[in-house]
Amino acid sequence: MSIRSRERLQQKQQEYEHKESLIRQAKAEWAKIHPSEQPKPASGAKADPNDPNADLNTLLGITDEK
Repeated sequence: MSIRSRERLQQKQQEYEHKESLIRQAKAEWAKIHPSEQPKPASGAKADPNDPNADLNTLLGITDEK
């Protein structure tokens, strides 16, 4: 690679890393402002959205109570 192309690659990499850091900062700020409110599990149902066996109705806040 020529020196010029290496410099361009380094500059693009630095720009990408800068954008990544801005995105991480924005996500952290958003998380501070909007704390996640997960519905409380009813009768032991799982409410973890990352769990593949989670109860969808509990995640969506749907209950059988009327």
